[in-house]
Amino acid sequence: MKKIFNYLLIVTLLIGTAVSFSSCKDDDDDDEKKGNGYSIVGTWKYADESYYEVYTFNSDGTFVTTEADVSVYLAATEYGTYTYSNNKITFHYTSDYEEDDVVAIKWIDKDHFVMDGDDFYRQ
Repeated sequence: MKKIFNYLLIVTLLIGTAVSFSSCKDDDDDDEKKGNGYSIVGTWKYADESYYEVYTFNSDGTFVTTEADVSVYLAATEYGTYTYSNNKITFHYTSDYEEDDVVAIKWIDKDHFVMDGDDFYRQ
């Protein structure tokens, strides 16, 4: 009788241990919903009837942005480096007339975010 009791006790402990480890869930899914798992690297575009912006973020920390207002035939391209952390992009421009800028973004999904009220889509 004592052998059966010990056997059942060991089996119960093993099952309890297995259940407790399998119930621990990784929180990566929640991080992706918050934007932590999404990559900013790539080309992103915002456009309306007369204006567009295109940002290309490279994996080496450099970026290129082109803005154009087609109603007045005005376009500008800027270059620099960026850092991305906690859903904030810090732009370091190479031109002397642009100051560094920190912009918060809100991820909608992996191919869509909002920056300064404008919807950017992965190209």
